[in-house]
Amino acid sequence: MAAEAPAEAGEGHIPPSDAVLFILVCFSIGIFIRLCLRWTKIPYTAMLLLWGLAIGFLQLANPATQAFTNTLQLWLSMEPHLLLLVFLPIIGFSAAIGQEPHMLRKSWVQIMVLAWPGVVIQFLLIALCAKYAFPYDWSWPECLLFGAMLSATDPVAVVAVLQEVGASQKLACVIDGESLVNDGSALVIFLLLQKIVEGQQVTVAGGIAQFCLLAVVGMLLGIAFGAVTSWLLDNIFRDATLTTIVTLVSAYSSYYVADRLVGASGLLAVVCNGFTMSLIGGRQITMRVGDAMHSFWGVLEWSANTILFVWMGIVLAIVLPPSHEETVITDQPIHLEPRDAAYVVLLYVWLQAARTVLLLVCWIPFNYTGYPLTWRSALVMVWGGLRGAVGMVMALFIFLDEQIHDSSFRSYCIFYMGTMAFFTVSINGGTTKALLQWLGFMSYTPEQLGTLHHVIEDMDEMREKRLVELHPDEVLGEPEPDAVNVWSRLPTEAVLAQAAANTVRPAINPKSKAYQAAVEKGQDPQLLYDYRCRVLHMVKAHYAEVYDQHLLTTLQARTLQSVTDAALDEAGEGLVDWNMLEPNCQLRGIPKLMQALKLHRLSVTLVQATTYSQSLSNLTLLVGFIHAHRHAQEVLRQHIRAVADNSQQTPEPTTPRGNGGTHPAANGA
Repeated sequence: MAAEAPAEAGEGHIPPSDAVLFILVCFSIGIFIRLCLRWTKIPYTAMLLLWGLAIGFLQLANPATQAFTNTLQLWLSMEPHLLLLVFLPIIGFSAAIGQEPHMLRKSWVQIMVLAWPGVVIQFLLIALCAKYAFPYDWSWPECLLFGAMLSATDPVAVVAVLQEVGASQKLACVIDGESLVNDGSALVIFLLLQKIVEGQQVTVAGGIAQFCLLAVVGMLLGIAFGAVTSWLLDNIFRDATLTTIVTLVSAYSSYYVADRLVGASGLLAVVCNGFTMSLIGGRQITMRVGDAMHSFWGVLEWSANTILFVWMGIVLAIVLPPSHEETVITDQPIHLEPRDAAYVVLLYVWLQAARTVLLLVCWIPFNYTGYPLTWRSALVMVWGGLRGAVGMVMALFIFLDEQIHDSSFRSYCIFYMGTMAFFTVSINGGTTKALLQWLGFMSYTPEQLGTLHHVIEDMDEMREKRLVELHPDEVLGEPEPDAVNVWSRLPTEAVLAQAAANTVRPAINPKSKAYQAAVEKGQDPQLLYDYRCRVLHMVKAHYAEVYDQHLLTTLQARTLQSVTDAALDEAGEGLVDWNMLEPNCQLRGIPKLMQALKLHRLSVTLVQATTYSQSLSNLTLLVGFIHAHRHAQEVLRQHIRAVADNSQQTPEPTTPRGNGGTHPAANGA
């Protein structure tokens, strides 16, 4: 009976269950590519796009596989709003909630500058290209709509490479955060301009009101959802399943309420929801539960990106050949000519130039807020302006919008968006690793190279000791030291040679007080900076270990680690984490007011009752701080002593100190 159901529905009917086949094919392709990544330098998303192109061209050449043709028709004819509803909450929320709170807080102004004034600058420059460089004689509203569509960035490949090589978390935070808000702001501008191109009468007051509804209300709704979700998680105790489900419901609810019920920007709501959760919700999510939750969202993000990029490749294959009379998406013809290939190259170059102008305009605001922008970081940000899924969905909005009467404009929008996605993901994404290496982001300092050398020596020494201790086993029999030696030998010379070839000495600000003080004492400022960073990283790791032993509350652990993150930013000036922690160890709120009013003279019991909990928490912070620094300095002393012994140095070395002040832990307090 089940087999006869499709036949009864009539010829041409495609069972909805056939849509599952496309998902299975996408996941199979994704698994295969992930297994092959070790042998290729092409980014994951670029490989997905190429596979989608191959599938699309094969289907156009010989659509003989009926089942797969059916599943393609179901996915390619899917309504764009449904596509956004399914995938945007995953892409927006998973990336937003995964941001490092300290870096996000410090980079927030930079992200907003790039995402709002930056988008306006960029889409105006692209509109100028469409108006004066293209021969299509588009109207200004059409050119502006075209520019807004191409302003949405999707640096999945670039951020993935930055995380893979550990180049710069700060740079990855700015690029990723900008793209999240950038997609939302570009979509807001796009929706406003789409109404104008459709012929609707939009007044200035009406446009401002619509902008406020889409942008401002959308962001406020996202912040509200994030705050409510954080409060809800505060009442969930170490339940990874429930915590994850709550975040999933919060992401989709914020998008649905904003987009469908209120008429605001669902993407901005989701992104602001995730940012709010990252900033304040992390205090309620324990570290173990957070790892499980981020793993879940990582799987969802991988699934969404895999499906979307394969889908993008297939759509691009449909619009690339200039001879199509109609497509499986719509019955309208696609108007393309061979000369358009030259304009694809022109547009690609123009996009890089527009991105460069954007960074030059934002250079001064960047250096007065957040992390300073160097020319190397700016070059990576220019190269990281990839186009992706959000832009393709906007192109589909135009392509399927019958109220836009110029069919050639609709065809060119999806054609240029698809080709720009392909070129930026393939060229920019594929060469990002080489660019990072050329710019020195993947290089070692001489001090890091020395540490690597000592670590490899220690591992070799441990290996030699274990080889000597090999004994016969009752099951495995007599050991074979020669075979074990061959299989366990480290490629020491090759690793050190490769690291030495990428060794640079980063520039330290010679005008800083810490630098001048180190030089006056005959110390190496870079060496001091490296030691401070090592101490702070060990301190931060120790906080996590103490938290896992349930000796710190979640809020206390987050406070200590946040202070350490802030101190890492100032490591060039000294060890300043105590200066940053000290305000958190003072009485706050009502206890501080009672202390200021000297109410202890009236009722000592009342003051003790109100200040006891806060004083105990402050004491726990102090004890945790002192123990962490004692542990870090002891580990560092042991390391330096081992290095000195290996170098046959008789005097016992001490931990180098800069002009950073003295910790209580350093004096054994």
